[in-house]
Amino acid sequence: MRLVVAAAILVASLLLSSCRSDVSSRELAEEYFNLGNAFFELGRYQDSFEYYSRAIRLSDDIPAAGYNLARLHEQRGEYADAVDVLNDLLADDPDNGLYRETRAFVLFRTGRRREAREEYSLLIEEYPGRVRLRYNLGVLELDAENVDRAYRVLSEGVDQAEQDTEYRWVLSEAAYRSGNEEEALDHLEVFRGLSVDSPDELARLATRQAEWGFYLAALEIIEGIPETVERDPDLLFLRASVELRATDDFDRAVDSIAAAVRAGYDPEHEAFIDLLETLREDERRIIENRVRDVREELDPAEDERNGTSAEPDEPDAE
Repeated sequence: MRLVVAAAILVASLLLSSCRSDVSSRELAEEYFNLGNAFFELGRYQDSFEYYSRAIRLSDDIPAAGYNLARLHEQRGEYADAVDVLNDLLADDPDNGLYRETRAFVLFRTGRRREAREEYSLLIEEYPGRVRLRYNLGVLELDAENVDRAYRVLSEGVDQAEQDTEYRWVLSEAAYRSGNEEEALDHLEVFRGLSVDSPDELARLATRQAEWGFYLAALEIIEGIPETVERDPDLLFLRASVELRATDDFDRAVDSIAAAVRAGYDPEHEAFIDLLETLREDERRIIENRVRDVREELDPAEDERNGTSAEPDEPDAE
């Protein structure tokens, strides 16, 4: 509500100031800029866009208006316009790190990833302790399959990102993909410690551990977040798959598969078919029969489609 009042006051002030003969273009531009900020905070981005544009047309001496306009262009998907505005700003202030970092991000959004990587690399040389720069470059290098480069960039900044879970997450991937498996696991342990109060993050960790073949570690995590697992069909299936691979309790794994199907997991999913192919024929048949039974429980019409509809018992002969 305060923002709405502030915007209304700014509009009134703007109307009054426009009636004075001695108001300068700079003063009007500042009013437009302030109004653009107010609308931006309200989420009224079209209004904000219009007032930032007016501010820039009246005065080129308010760089913040240009920067915020570039941000709005980026939010609206107008990446070429955002780059043009940022280039204009950098022509007057070529060493501005914020403008350069924003341009690198917009270049990434446009698909010009090589140029974005080059810009981030130059920025890191000037601002080696800025975690966000290293994180973004690391992500881009991983995307480009430059795993050793990603690992080096991220490792050099880890001391400044000790409490950053997402940084650890990406660094663990870079370490793993570059062949540093033990270090990757160490970073996942740090991630686990930072995420101890977030079941969703722990579920993500268990998924990665299973993908990397650390099934017992994944099962330990899964068993520690039962409420999260029970309401998620994908996690129930994950539990079943690691139980099959890491334990001798086949019956328990079958029960987990049944629970996953009851919760909505699709047994036609490629991951389920791939899992069945790792099993013996008799195990596969047991699971397929159990899944069929569960599907029939959920949808009695499944009986008729499968030609297995139950028949009433014949009365005993008198």
